[in-house]
Amino acid sequence: MNFLYLGQIYKNPHAIRSLIIVSAVGALFLNWYGLTLGITNVFPHILYIPIILTAYYYPWRGIVFTAILSAIYGVLVWGVFSADPDILLSALARMMVFIIIAAVVSYLSGRMQHDANLCQRLVSMV
Repeated sequence: MNFLYLGQIYKNPHAIRSLIIVSAVGALFLNWYGLTLGITNVFPHILYIPIILTAYYYPWRGIVFTAILSAIYGVLVWGVFSADPDILLSALARMMVFIIIAAVVSYLSGRMQHDANLCQRLVSMV
């Protein structure tokens, strides 16, 4: 049994990177489109896809990626709804939740990789 599940990513790292980029660009486009229609609560949840993928496969760089993605989302909201403080405040809260979720997934992914490495070493000793 191979306990190094995260090690499987190195067999085809371009597929995951491509999936992250496509999902991030698509989510940002859908958010922009929704914001222009006045929809502020539905489309931001699509951003969880690239956030979780990045935080899982690239644990600590995923937090930086999420901060950048959150900033872009904030600029989109501010560009469309700069006069409405309630919408700006809710967007700021979403941005903080995005970063917190990326930090939690990164931490758990790092712990899982550490535990898998430890298990692999123990199995090799036997």
